[in-house]
Amino acid sequence: MLTIHEPHGVPGHIIPWNYPLQIFGRSLGAALAAGNACVVKPAEDACLSLLRVAELAAQAGFPEGALNIVTGYGHEAGDALVRHPGIDHVSFTGSPAIGKVVMTAAAKHLASVTLELGGKSPTIIDETADLDAAAGTIIWGKYTNNGQTCIAPDYVLVHG
Repeated sequence: MLTIHEPHGVPGHIIPWNYPLQIFGRSLGAALAAGNACVVKPAEDACLSLLRVAELAAQAGFPEGALNIVTGYGHEAGDALVRHPGIDHVSFTGSPAIGKVVMTAAAKHLASVTLELGGKSPTIIDETADLDAAAGTIIWGKYTNNGQTCIAPDYVLVHG
């Protein structure tokens, strides 16, 4: 097996409203470290934290153009980003319906795509589990952020 670390070129990252800073870090950390110049489109209603990160990155000495934030509505700014022929890779976190739109648009200029679409996180409880502790953790996980998280446990499989 061989792993070659190469930049994509210019990846576009579309970040959802829930956990924007966490998903930004997970999505962009490796991309920036690999030498990509990243364009980020945060959710229109959750962009301030990412704008601040871009300010801090500039103050820390990031090269100009390495980190670019584009704000706006998904159907305008997001669509333009995904369709742009200068975008070599698209990373999208969101709904399956919009994921299909993103994949189709990116395919028109042969950009590769990474999609994280509405997870259905299973939770497995084996025979050694503390059932009271597991139940509390599952309830907390399901209703954190009003259930608006891709890792909310939707299925529970209990050893019987």
